[in-house]
Amino acid sequence: MNNLVLIGHGSASGGVYDRVKISGDATITGDVECEELVCIGRVKMKGNIKAKTIRINGEATFEGCVDANRMKLYGQSTVGDYAQIKIATVYGEVKVKGNAAFDSINLK
Repeated sequence: MNNLVLIGHGSASGGVYDRVKISGDATITGDVECEELVCIGRVKMKGNIKAKTIRINGEATFEGCVDANRMKLYGQSTVGDYAQIKIATVYGEVKVKGNAAFDSINLK
């Protein structure tokens, strides 16, 4: 599979990737399925995300659903629909506007 890398200010449509890496400010307009999402900066995802690992250092807005095995957040995140995350570590703030299911969540 391919990787999606956005550096600086940019946008992309959704898709299936091994790794999604964002350094800067990015908007993703469709659904994303990936092994790993890494964001250093700010990301706005207008679709759903399904990932094994999500790491955010900054700000993330997910307008759709979030389905992940692991999430580590340093900063702020908003989920517009439901969040289903097995293990989450949050250094900051997470808001879920819909239902949320966590096997384990560690709030710092």
